[in-house]
Formats: sequence, C-alpha cells, structure tokens
Amino acid sequence: MTGSKDETEDETEDETLVSIVLVSHSIELSLAVKALAEQQVQGRAVIAAVGGSENPFQPFGTDPVAVAEAIDAVYSDDGVLVLMDLGSAVISGQVALDLLRPERRARVRICSGPFVEGAMAAAVQASIGMALDAVAREAEEAMQAKIAVLRPADDSSSQLLSLEVPGVGEAAGTGRRASADVLVVNPAGLHFGPAARFVQLAAQFQAEICVTNLTTGAGPALANRLNRLLALGIEKGHLIRIEASGEDAETAVDLLARQVAHDVARYGYVDSAQPGSPSPLETEENGAALLWGQPASPGMAIGSAVVLTAPHLSLDAPLDRRSTVHFNTQQEWARLEAALRSARSQLEALIARVRSTFGEEQALIFQAHLLLLEDQDFLAEIRTAIHGGASAEQATQLVVSQWAQRFRLMSGVIFQQRSVDIEDIGSRLLQALGAYEPQATELLERAIVVAETLLPSQAAMLDHQRVVGICTASGGAMAHAIILARSMGIPAVVNAGPLLLELAQPGTQLAIDGARGLIVVEPDASTQEMYAAAQLEAASARAAAWVQAQQRTRTADGIHVEVAANLGTVDDVKRALEAGAEAIGLLRTEFLFQDRQTPPDEMEQAELYSKLARIMGDRRVVVRTFDIGGDKPAPYLHLPAEANPFLGWRAIRVSLSMPEFFKAQLRALMRAAVEGNIHILLPMVSTMDEVLHVQALLATAAGELKAAGAAFRADLPVGVMIETPAAVEMADRLAGLVDFFSIGTNDLTQYTFAADRTNERVANLYDPLHPAVLRQIDRVLRAAHFQKRWVGLCGEMAADPLAIPILLGLGLDEFSMAPVSIPAAKQIIGRLTMSLARRLAQKALQMNDGDSVRNLVRKTMEGIDVA
Repeated sequence: MTGSKDETEDETEDETLVSIVLVSHSIELSLAVKALAEQQVQGRAVIAAVGGSENPFQPFGTDPVAVAEAIDAVYSDDGVLVLMDLGSAVISGQVALDLLRPERRARVRICSGPFVEGAMAAAVQASIGMALDAVAREAEEAMQAKIAVLRPADDSSSQLLSLEVPGVGEAAGTGRRASADVLVVNPAGLHFGPAARFVQLAAQFQAEICVTNLTTGAGPALANRLNRLLALGIEKGHLIRIEASGEDAETAVDLLARQVAHDVARYGYVDSAQPGSPSPLETEENGAALLWGQPASPGMAIGSAVVLTAPHLSLDAPLDRRSTVHFNTQQEWARLEAALRSARSQLEALIARVRSTFGEEQALIFQAHLLLLEDQDFLAEIRTAIHGGASAEQATQLVVSQWAQRFRLMSGVIFQQRSVDIEDIGSRLLQALGAYEPQATELLERAIVVAETLLPSQAAMLDHQRVVGICTASGGAMAHAIILARSMGIPAVVNAGPLLLELAQPGTQLAIDGARGLIVVEPDASTQEMYAAAQLEAASARAAAWVQAQQRTRTADGIHVEVAANLGTVDDVKRALEAGAEAIGLLRTEFLFQDRQTPPDEMEQAELYSKLARIMGDRRVVVRTFDIGGDKPAPYLHLPAEANPFLGWRAIRVSLSMPEFFKAQLRALMRAAVEGNIHILLPMVSTMDEVLHVQALLATAAGELKAAGAAFRADLPVGVMIETPAAVEMADRLAGLVDFFSIGTNDLTQYTFAADRTNERVANLYDPLHPAVLRQIDRVLRAAHFQKRWVGLCGEMAADPLAIPILLGLGLDEFSMAPVSIPAAKQIIGRLTMSLARRLAQKALQMNDGDSVRNLVRKTMEGIDVA
C-alpha cells in the first residue's frame, strides 16, 4: 500500500472494503454517477444509488426510509460512506441514520464532499482497500483537485494539495528506492480513468510512491490519493517522474512506468468484461505496445498482421477526375443498370453461401444489401445525379457518400455502424462499374486481419481456416462484419484507435484477447507462449466438441433429441455430417431455381435430390419445396413487383398458382424417395385448403409417374412450415392433415410483431425469445404431440444458446441449424436434464418480455458446465 506510514499503517493492516451510498433528488442522476464511478474502478467498489420520489407529479426528492434500506443493502463492517447532492438529501441522510440499528449506525459516515467528484474519489479509495476515515477524507477533498487544476499558474494556492506531501522515503526509513521518468501517451492524460488505474496498480505494492509532473513542476503527490494525482494536471505529452521507497520500490516503479507508457488508445474503449474478468490493470501481457479497444468476439489469438483497406468513398476524392465533362445520360444509366444486375447476382450468390455456412440470420445482412440496391429512393437519387451530367461512377459515389453520412449522424450507435454497410454496397457497385479492382490480399497462416473498419462482404469472404483474429481501428461490436466474425468463432477487438494502423504494419506480430479488448503489438516471449497455448487449447476444445458431436444427442438424463442441419445446397451435406448432423432438417431448394435464366427440369432436380438421399441413407432428409418470392426472386417466373413482397405472392402461394411447374418438383421428389428417407415440407402455409390442394397435386403427380412406368414412392411424409400466426391458430386442425411440423421462427417472429427484421428502425421489436413467440411455439407443440406428430424448428432460434434450454423444455423433437452451430448445440443439450428444462420453459412462458427470458436462462445456466 502506498502513502506515508502515519496516514495508512492503521488503515491497511487488514483488507478493508468500504461501501458507498449515493443519495440524490434524481434517481437518474444518482444512477449515472454510480455508473461513472463503477467504470473508473472496474466494479471493485460496492456502490448503491438511491433517490427520487414515487410521486409522479413531483418525481424529485429523497426518502429517508429508502436511504436507510440502501445502507442496509450494502452494509459492510468496514463502513458505509453516504454522499448526498444538496438540501433535503442531507436531511434524509441524517434521518436515515436514526432508522439504523445502533451497532450499524456507528459504522456509517455522512460525507460533506461534492457529489460527483466525491463519488469518484471515494470509489477509487474504497477499491484499493482504504479505511472509512481515509475514504471520507478523500471524498471531502475531491473538489480541491478541480480547484488546483483551474487556478491560474501564478497562483501559489494551485499547489495546495501536492505541497502537503512529505519527501519520498521520509516515512519509509532506509528501504529500497527507485525512480523513473516517463512520457504520458494516453490521449486523456492522467485524468479520471487512467488515474484510477494508476492508483489501483500502485496500491498493490509495499512502497511509498509519489508522482511529479516535470512538465509543469507540479508535485510531488502521493500515488494512493486520487485527488492529489488529479491536481497535478497531467496531460498527454507531459513528462512525469515516478519515485518509490520501500520493499517493492523497483517493481512498483517498473510496472507503473510501463503502464503509463503503454496505456494508449483507451478512447473508444467500452468495457464489456463480465464480473470477475481480469481488468487491464491485471494484465500479464507485455510487448512493444498494449492497445485497448472494445471487446467484440471472445477468444485469444496470436499471428501476423494482414492489413486490409476499404475503397475510399469520400466526396473530397471523386473517382472520375473529369468532373467538368457532361456524360451521356442514357449511356451512363444503362451502365448503372448493368452494374446493378451484376451486383445483385453477386449478392444472391453471397447470400446462399452465408446462409448455408452460418445460417439465415447472418444471410439477412446481405439480403438487406440486396434490398437497398432495389430501393427506389436510392436509385432515384443516383438517376438524378446522372441526369445532372455525372458519370455512373460519380453519381454512385455521391449518393453512397450522402447515405452513409446520414447513418453516421443518426443518434443510435447501431444505426451509425450501418454506414459501413452502405459503403460496402457502394464499393460493390463501383467495382461492377469497373471503377477499381478489388484488393488482392494474400492471407498468411495464422493471419490477424487489421483494418480501419471491416466491410461485411470482406468478413464473409475470409478464410476462417487461416484467419485467427480481427482488430479494427474504428467500428463497433454490433457491426455486421463483427457479427459474422463471431459466427466463425474468430476473436475480435474493435475501436482500438488510429494508433493501431500506425503500429500494425503487414507482418507485424500481434496477440489479441477478444474478451478483454486487448491488442499486444510485438508481444514478448512470455506473452507469445501464453497466447499460443490459449489458442491451441481453444482449437483442441473445438476439435473435441466436433468429435463428440458425432454421437447421438442425449440430455443429461438420457433422453434422445435430434439435432439436424439446414442446407443451402446439396454440396453442404459433407460439412453437415462432419459437424454431427443426425438428419437434414431443411434443404432449401431455391438454389436450383435462382441465378439461372430457365427453370430446372424434373430429371435435373431428381438427380440432385437422389444424390443427397443416397448420402444420408436411412437418415431423414426434409426437402422444402421452392420458396420463391419475397426476398428470393426467380427472373424467368416474371413475378410482379409488389409493395410488400413478404406479405405477398410467395412460397406455397406461387407453387399452387403454377401447378405444372410445381408438379415437376413433386415428381422429382417422389423419384428420389426410392433412394432414401425423403420428407416433403411445404413453406408459408396459412390455411387447410392449401394443404388439401397440395395433396391433390401429389396424387395427380403419382398417377403421372405410374403411367410413365417410373420408379417412385408416393407415400412420402408431408409436413408444413409453421411460419404465420394463422398456422399457429389452426395447428390442431393442420396436424390431422400432415405428418409433421417444422416451425420457422424467423418469419413467425417477423409476422407476430409486424416488424421486418431487415429494417433497422423496427428491428428492436423482432425478438424470438419474447413470450409472444414462445407461447405460440408451445401451442404448436401441444397440438402436434396430441395427434402423435413430431415437430422440428429450423429457424436461427434452434442454435441460440439461450433458446435451446427453453425449446427443449417445451418438448421440441428436432433442432435444425447451420452445420457450424451443431457441436455447440449438442453440448448444451447434453448438459441439461429434461426436468430442469421443463421448469425453465414454464417460467419463461410467464415472463413479460424477451430480456426477462434471457436473464432467467442465464441465471439458470450459471451453475451448468457448458463450454
């Protein structure tokens, strides 16, 4: 512990922990100060916030009873410090003392310190184990730091805090001594956050430590007194001297100097570490520099930097330098239309790839890109620019830059991060126009991708066999590129600041910790060894999970539950089987009908379905008939443009309106059924009439195959997708007509809340874990099981770790998901008992919202060992 012996010896003999109660007329103010204080001390102090009135007509005020209850809630034998804002809060604090038991009252201190500054100072002192008197004294002196910094330089009283400090070693006898001069590089200087980290680290040593600001001459100041440290006015670029005397003097000076020298790029850092996670102060890593960013995707990785650059779309740097030339309007618009067709084709292929590899939820990212390319306002603005004489490139660049800027200026962080998606779309269009060639980047083994920001399309195309980590100078954890990184299990740190791009050159060795937001540039030998071991351990755990996934899925009490795969193409089956899929829960057949000018004929379809059936053998293969329309067009069908295609002519509605076209697919499936266990799944069913109509077409198709002398099976099991509230309401009747149900929670959730999941403005309403959705799933399962029908679920919800326990408890028979998610899902199911899952599910049905459900699941799963 630092500080002069006469000040601290009796205060730190035992490890102490003083609690703090904040009392304000406004509960919002009290909570905000609490959050600010907790951020400074990384949650190392116990703080309660109280305030406000329950009277809706007079919300400001204080309640002595509430204050007393808050004191009791955080009471510690080491003491409680109460800080108040003004007026009646002081009276409420004093009255609250009288409401406490006498033995507790003696350990509570009402403090006269300033509310905000006092809370910051008290929290830091409490976090390093100072006694109640010392914590109170620091809070009461907190305003002096601000006064000292704001006084004119020639005012001698500006040194009133630092001049009180005795000489280093004066109280420490003739112990060891050490000192070091170090340049402050943190953009915030040694202000609240960095100063708090400095004080907390200094408190770990048996030494008296002082700091002097050599640039201004302020100091020395005791390193265990936050107010005095702040009063030194240490800013970025200032040279400071750290001096220590005592048993740990050399170690203390060495580590504190390193922290000051490496404590860079903290701006933009958002601490999302979970309770108990190591803070930056406790880091064992070392290297040429330590950069702190925002944790974005957990995991540790070490490798070589591969620097990616994104196309520059600034209005200040037009692509076409011939800005004075008036281009031919018709020719430029024709060029743009050709580029739009090319970009759409690329996106459709990318959507299919992402859907089959990562799942429907991730594919939505690029479906939204596709929708923007078809947005009438977006295209109208480009057309206007072209009519004004701009080239197709200039018009695209202008409009994309303007749209991206609109998103950057929006109030929500998530909206701001979507500006990158706009730029990604613009880059794709400009590339299709021939404005630039895409960057050719060679990915090394164990590559760590470094970028200013990562475009979603760049992330989707990464080879996750080579890329072991991602770090960006800007961006956020909810950027679409980072969502994809999490899907791939790639550790990521974002928003690390511009220094990242200066230090991380191509080939630079980096170590990153995605859970803490730490980037180590040119790590030393011990750090390299630590990260390499962690990386190997994680890879071994993943490999073990994949090996274990080959076994049949059983709960902890031995109940078999089927985990199946969603496939976007037949070629994905190998990956699904490697992941441990026990069946194919959904084969999307759109891949056969899209990206071509003519539809596939019956025999082409039959060959592909037969290939899959042979590979799977006796294992079930659920084939969904073509789900064309909405976001999945087929040019040769000439489907009309609709104001809202998701509520229009799509899926089974299109199939039934084109019976000959539909029968070709039904006949192909009947032919393939002789090779394996084919099931037919009908999408977007809303009424019983639709099912009856399909059954009639199946009978007709079987008659046609029989007449042709073909080998076929007519008794294929037929199921329907439950994707609409209408199907949920009629589930008991539909169950009498079909052999199974498959719940499509992506669309069911969308239609339940009347919220387009690709629309950022209403995306907050889209919540599959909301009880409104869970209750519908429960109703469907009960209706199906009553008539001995099995039920699968093929939406993204099936792979959600927080949804799996609830779905298991509701009685779901089959979980179908992207292959990459199967091992983890099997592991979660294997850790659960049916009795626990059933209790959890019933509680979830009684919750009021999705967040309450998530909190319930997290709390239930706390004691369950799930990797």
